[in-house]
Amino acid sequence: RPVRLGVQHCPAPAAAADLVVRVRENLRSVTSSITVDLGPVLGCHVGPGAVGVVIGTQLDPITRGSSAG
Repeated sequence: RPVRLGVQHCPAPAAAADLVVRVRENLRSVTSSITVDLGPVLGCHVGPGAVGVVIGTQLDPITRGSSAG
């Protein structure tokens, strides 16, 4: 079943990139992915070095700059 992958980080771009690679190696059905910085609002709650992942089967294709309607 095709899935889409989203990875967020605070600021930990190397850890986020590594996670994307590892998820794609183990979950071959990933059709698209996006990696973003969590930003200051969430970052102040989770702290430096945090990395999060979202995997969905019912999501629209991921593109930068798209917004939920």
